[in-house]
Amino acid sequence: MGAFLYFLPEAMAKEKFLAERAPIFGPNCPVATRSVNAGPEGQPGTLIAPNPGPGRDGKAFLPTKQVWHRAPGASWFFGWLKDDPPSPEGLARESTLPGHLVCLGDGNPWQIPVARFATGEIVLPKALGLDAAGNFALRPLPEFSYLADGAEKFWQAWSGAAKGEMVTIDFEKYWPIAVEALRLNYRVGAQEVSVLGLVTTPNLWDVLKALIDWPTVEKFLEEQEAQKKTSDDPGAGSSTGSGVTDSPGTTPPVSPTLNSTSEEFETPNGE
Repeated sequence: MGAFLYFLPEAMAKEKFLAERAPIFGPNCPVATRSVNAGPEGQPGTLIAPNPGPGRDGKAFLPTKQVWHRAPGASWFFGWLKDDPPSPEGLARESTLPGHLVCLGDGNPWQIPVARFATGEIVLPKALGLDAAGNFALRPLPEFSYLADGAEKFWQAWSGAAKGEMVTIDFEKYWPIAVEALRLNYRVGAQEVSVLGLVTTPNLWDVLKALIDWPTVEKFLEEQEAQKKTSDDPGAGSSTGSGVTDSPGTTPPVSPTLNSTSEEFETPNGE
């Protein structure tokens, strides 16, 4: 159940830091703080513990029992107990989006939310209300727009591979999408994902496929193939729980090449 502790040098304003990290910690996340005379690198400052719990309540700096890292590109630090490193269980939000478990760089399974079904439906939470004409409608929520757009762009690239097209994916452009997928279910941002080494060149592919519900499609195709091997008549049509329906002759796309491209993505707020 490990999670992060944060250390702000004395010159940094706690209120500004918490405001900047609000998209990561969460709007209703309790935070414990304490001033210390000597933190990482021996400087005075403030310990911060989001969602405090045993061993991470913000009341102690224990250099012999903790690991500390300077945040990439920042002047603050984060750390954790050596015998209880950050884990999916310790970082999970109170409410998580359904999806697929993907084993990431720390060896743990992390739940990646499904953003798009293969049928084309964006399945992230929506608001219920009225449209401009006064009719009932489902409206996209702005906090999920970045991930929805990223999933749609990846789907277009993935679908192109099925047609035999050479598809290239830029790690630098797709990595923020993986970070955003993790942020929605866990209290992590780009710095946390980076220092834990969660996203790698092989598993980035698995994260992106989870976003478009491809594991469900793969399972469906495997079942279809098994039916063909055990029966002369495989039957006409079945459906999956995610709305993917049987389509005779369906063939999964080949894996696109991960390489450099000019595809552009806007970095989400808080990253």
